[in-house]
Amino acid sequence: GTISGNCNVEFYIPGGRRAFRLIGNPFNSNIALSSLIDDIHITGAGSGFDATTNNNPSAFTFNESAFAGASNSGWQAFTSTSQNIDAKKATRILYRGPRTQSNLLNGSVQIPQACILDWSGLVNQGNVDIPLTYTSANAGNAGWNLIPNPYPSNVNIGSIADLDRNNITSFSVWVPTNGTKGGYLTTSFGGNYIIPAYSAFFVKTGSAGNFTFRESHKTSTSASVNLLKRDSLKENSLQLNVLSNDTIFWDQFVLRNRVEGENELDNWDAIKMENPDVNFSSILSTGTNLAIDYRNLGTVNTIDLNFSSSTPYSFTFKVDYLNLPDYSVMLKDFFTNTETTLSSNTSYHFTTTTNPLSSGKERFKLILHNKTNGLDPHSPHKQNVIVYPNPAANQLNIAIKESSKGIYTYELFDELGQVLTSGTNNFDSNPNFALNISDLKTGIYFLKLENQNKNQVVKFIKTSN
Repeated sequence: GTISGNCNVEFYIPGGRRAFRLIGNPFNSNIALSSLIDDIHITGAGSGFDATTNNNPSAFTFNESAFAGASNSGWQAFTSTSQNIDAKKATRILYRGPRTQSNLLNGSVQIPQACILDWSGLVNQGNVDIPLTYTSANAGNAGWNLIPNPYPSNVNIGSIADLDRNNITSFSVWVPTNGTKGGYLTTSFGGNYIIPAYSAFFVKTGSAGNFTFRESHKTSTSASVNLLKRDSLKENSLQLNVLSNDTIFWDQFVLRNRVEGENELDNWDAIKMENPDVNFSSILSTGTNLAIDYRNLGTVNTIDLNFSSSTPYSFTFKVDYLNLPDYSVMLKDFFTNTETTLSSNTSYHFTTTTNPLSSGKERFKLILHNKTNGLDPHSPHKQNVIVYPNPAANQLNIAIKESSKGIYTYELFDELGQVLTSGTNNFDSNPNFALNISDLKTGIYFLKLENQNKNQVVKFIKTSN
């Protein structure tokens, strides 16, 4: 169906946390920032803002070309409430509480009550293309884009196909309840992840293009409270969470053992977005911090970690999941000179102090030991071929171990042995080969790849679109 005329839409913000929110415009035209003034306080230096003792701004747009790597770069404050939140754009607004709540602007600390923001306009319908910008002059800082959810509906962004997301491999959501001020969490595309209406998220693109939303991405399922770890993403992976008092969630880091992974920055890695309080990541030799680190663990023995905290505090590293069957993993703490072998239920308690060696890139390291010594034929780095995700709905990605690349023929056949499609691919010139399986029925299938020296058959599951 379609909708004619203006719609009134409402966005519920729960109480309990004074923090920034990322808010997307659900309409196909601009909306004035002043349309929110009747619901919440918006401050700044200019006309129409609510006055405070310092008039610090509380509403910002994001400009990819102005991002320079620092946590506050790229954000540009509104200078008047008559300015617009543009169509296909999002804004960052500090939520103090509803306008009806007293004493929110006098400098006192108030716990925000819940609030409902409301707008009116012509809602987006059908496919919506969000332009992606890429400022090459910014080098490694280029390509960060704030993407709004363009619909007044929850959307499953995790399952968006490669071509619809300009082949971007990961995204970062802002979780206002993390830490004390909120924080970013990063996950890979390829598994279900549902964001609410009127929200937004960050991606880092390698080129200009479009991020396309489709009607089929809408869902009535509730939004994700935390990152969903789909089984195919948990296989041969480790996730460490940062907690305190077993109640406050600060950050997380994910390591994935994949044959396509490299020891430097590659297309599968997810660069860490900086949080205001606590940041946990791996760190490459170039100084790049990764929230998700794809490695071929057959080529590396250690993973350098970086941990930072804005103030001295007591923390816990807790293993969220550990599925690295070929490896034992040890956490080395150089500050306390202790070593802890990680298991599925490990909790490692530690404290940061005013001593600079208690945080930063010198304190922690992961040390990996291969338990198979190369004798296990099922070890992921003994396989020539890897397909992912598995299960898959629309697209099957195929990677070949670096030492085994070349020209391969492939055949896709069903459980009865009937060949459904076939072809060839040169993995030297096209290492990121993707096979469209959207037209297949749900069930079990087999992919055979073969060249003059090697052949391998991989089983995978096709799920519904």
